[in-house]
Amino acid sequence: MTQDQARLLTDLAAALHEERVEEPTVRTVLLQARHVVPDAEHASITVRARRQQFLTLGSSSQTASEADALQYTLKEGRCVEAATEGGWLRSGDVSTDPRWPRWGPEAGRLGVRSLLSVRLISRGEPFGAINLYSTVDGRFHDADEVDRALLWTTHVTNALTAAQQVSGLETALASRHLIGMAQGIVMQQFGLTEDQSFSLLCRLSSHRNEKLRVVAADIVRTGKLPSSRKAR
Repeated sequence: MTQDQARLLTDLAAALHEERVEEPTVRTVLLQARHVVPDAEHASITVRARRQQFLTLGSSSQTASEADALQYTLKEGRCVEAATEGGWLRSGDVSTDPRWPRWGPEAGRLGVRSLLSVRLISRGEPFGAINLYSTVDGRFHDADEVDRALLWTTHVTNALTAAQQVSGLETALASRHLIGMAQGIVMQQFGLTEDQSFSLLCRLSSHRNEKLRVVAADIVRTGKLPSSRKAR
């Protein structure tokens, strides 16, 4: 790696860690992908959701989004494998690659030819992958380019993990504030204690099969208790 390339990675890492919220962090990652790997025309981030489902956290183009979606539907393709098994892999022509007999030809019809997919790993477990696509055959073959991508993804992992933690904390704090406001309304209207008001909200949540923060938001919005049964 040259001195200029090392400086570039240092600058990109610093930019990543300036972001503290998930959405702008994802945008920054997608913008940086082309600088790190010039062969990449399209980029996306796959994350593993519950029950072995996958979703695209962000993409730089419709082509990348559609190529990802095909992998999720067909349950075949490198971003799915990287998100579960880890490692990295390239293909110079996905349309004829025997490893993906179903996804490859479909991706080829979208214009995708070359692929580089690198795992994202946190606490020793893969949780997603960065997918880089090119419309030209034979791309991502340069070893230095792959090495840069691997080093860069370590910074991406740290930045995404930190942003998700901050976003999760902000969501939790907002929910707690909303629930507290709903409790105050219930306590004032019905003369209940703090514990009694919380128990009432929990019962409503259970009866309506809605999350507690949804019930709380309804009470704060209307100023009154919703019915115990959700309208069908």
